[in-house]
Amino acid sequence: MFADNSFGRGSLYRSTFVGDAPDRECLADTIVDAVSW
Repeated sequence: MFADNSFGRGSLYRSTFVGDAPDRECLADTIVDAVSW
């Protein structure tokens, strides 16, 4: 689902996702506080 994606310097704050979490490389500069996978 997250293949070949990059979230950059954005925020996924308080997001909920179904399935596996993306690789840490995709989330390097992304705010992921209160995210559930």
